[in-house]
Amino acid sequence: MRLFRKFRLKNNKSCFYSIIFLATLSAGILIILSYNNGEEKLQHRRPGLFAADYENQDDRHPDHNLFMLNQQHDMLNGWKIPDFHGSNFFKHDSDKLWLQDMFAGKKNFSKQCTTEVQNITFLKIHKTGSSTIQNILMRFGSRNNLKFVLPPRGHHLGYPNYFQKAYMVESSDGLYNIFCHHARFNNEVITNLMPGNTIYMTILRDPASVFESAFTYFLMGKKCNYNLPDRQALEMFLNNPMACYSQLKHATHARNPLFYDFGLETKNFEDSNTVDLSIEIIDRKFPLVMIAEYFEESVILLKDLLCWTWEDMTYFKLNSRNEESINQITDDMRKKIYDWNKADKRLYDYFNWTFWRKIDEYGHERMHDDVLRLRELNEKWKSVCLQSDQVTKKGQGNFKIFQPPGVKINNFLLKPEAERNSVCQNMVMPEPQFTEKLRIKQFPNLAHKIRPNKQHIYPQNKPKF
Repeated sequence: MRLFRKFRLKNNKSCFYSIIFLATLSAGILIILSYNNGEEKLQHRRPGLFAADYENQDDRHPDHNLFMLNQQHDMLNGWKIPDFHGSNFFKHDSDKLWLQDMFAGKKNFSKQCTTEVQNITFLKIHKTGSSTIQNILMRFGSRNNLKFVLPPRGHHLGYPNYFQKAYMVESSDGLYNIFCHHARFNNEVITNLMPGNTIYMTILRDPASVFESAFTYFLMGKKCNYNLPDRQALEMFLNNPMACYSQLKHATHARNPLFYDFGLETKNFEDSNTVDLSIEIIDRKFPLVMIAEYFEESVILLKDLLCWTWEDMTYFKLNSRNEESINQITDDMRKKIYDWNKADKRLYDYFNWTFWRKIDEYGHERMHDDVLRLRELNEKWKSVCLQSDQVTKKGQGNFKIFQPPGVKINNFLLKPEAERNSVCQNMVMPEPQFTEKLRIKQFPNLAHKIRPNKQHIYPQNKPKF
């Protein structure tokens, strides 16, 4: 009451307004203190998950487009982004832009879906089961007459170069729905190309399995001039990987192939700060990173994210090696692969962790039931469509597939009554043939005319930063 008398607050109405004023003032002070406290904690994000010392961020100056976010383009589709450029916390503009992206508002992708998603960017990473996911996307897009980002020929969008618009056929209206062909990720170009509400996703696989598969599939032992069976060649490579790696003219799949496809420059493979920063950015850009070892669970999460039907998610495993072509690796070889591919191991471990967080949110019992339902649907289509899904002899099967020397890739043989079933045909159709089918459908007047030479469609220009 003395305080009220001091300010001559003699009636109840004045007391009421004074109390409101003091409460508002106190709340404002608390908000300011909370903000300052939160800003101090930015240096210690996700303790235990990253080795990067965020107190030394001034020393980190990433120079690739994956990390240099385009300030002029609102990647977050209209959500308000706080202005951190006035802060002294970071000195480099690239770090400030990263900070804006990391702390901007973000859609809640874990909530119950309500609308079917049609705008999708799928980063198709080699040797991860990505061909099967791509087939799901291509079938959905074809059924719904969606527009794909397609190369003028073949089925790669300029890979292994960074993606540029020069590697695609441009539509008359400049609109696209699905990006799902092999491309080395170029953040700025792809973000500007695709609609603002595009969902980004990809799939990873244990780096040891990826490296063993890539070493065999892409004949790296032969490129290293080892003249040994694949398993022995792999052992020889791992005993001294730099001896061969430094001599390779094209080392696309020879080290950290997962991160290579994400666009990380090879000179940054050993830079733990840049690797950790890129993991942070990928985590914000890609609401779903699937894990090949849990493929069925991954497809269920994909269904939930895209709000698609069960029939949209059915699949047969495409481009998989026959069991006799898979080299079993020892624990010692696995450790050496991890040591040689440290960036990929870090990437995989982090997103394996986020994957199981998503499973927890989805519900383990619900996931178990949904996996059983998906298996039942896949088995139904197998009984309708397939005579065999393990044809390995050259010239057999309904579609021609690439069979690397010494490697047997499983092909499909449809039942006679299923050969005219468009669903069955599309479920077993390899990527090159399906891509050509989409190209003819999407560009009927251009598909057979566009045959530029390789030098024209694969110029060696790097992205502009």
